[in-house]
Amino acid sequence: MDFILSEKRKDVLVLIDRFGVITNHQLEKFLDYMGVNTIRRARKQLLELGFIDERVFGRRKVCAITKKGSEYVGKIMTAANNSYSNLQHDLSVNEVVFKLVNDYKNKGQIISFTTEREITREAFLSLSYQEINKPNKLRHLKNEVSDFLLLLNDTNRLAFEVELNAKSNKRIERKMKQYKESVANDVYSKVFYICKDEGIKRHVELFAKGIGIDIKFLMLNQLMDSEEV
Repeated sequence: MDFILSEKRKDVLVLIDRFGVITNHQLEKFLDYMGVNTIRRARKQLLELGFIDERVFGRRKVCAITKKGSEYVGKIMTAANNSYSNLQHDLSVNEVVFKLVNDYKNKGQIISFTTEREITREAFLSLSYQEINKPNKLRHLKNEVSDFLLLLNDTNRLAFEVELNAKSNKRIERKMKQYKESVANDVYSKVFYICKDEGIKRHVELFAKGIGIDIKFLMLNQLMDSEEV
């Protein structure tokens, strides 16, 4: 490409690419070392270049990475999911990531996060040529990975799922078996489910006990204000 973004504007693009979709307010929180006007000017240029597009979700404006923008970053290489129905979940995940990262930092812990898009890309690149060429493999893979990961003090890898709606029994059972194997093989130190309500928690807990995996539970209202997204 025959243009170069400034360092700060590329930082804005990279963050949007990592999450796929993110509200303007969330951008400002994650990039609090930048001025609000700097972020707004960056968004304007990224829109003009076709690197992102904007969507309206309730009272919020949402930035979404385009394929062109993701390819410029050069890591994930895909556009954000176009499904409006997933926006509530994805934006809620963003809020939870921000809250947990800041909580750990305030306790003096070393913390970093990996988003679902990054996890999915890593998993995709680990597949064989035959697997990669299966129809809709990337879409199916997205359902098999965690919503995000936290790396705590460079040693503890924590997996997180954010559950806003009850999943099918088959899907929950498959996830529990995957997580049990991952914990047994030291891929993850712990697995957390963040549930919207007690009914969803009990549903997940039932399958966790049946499969024999120790799932840690948190409630969504402990981690975010319902008005945030």
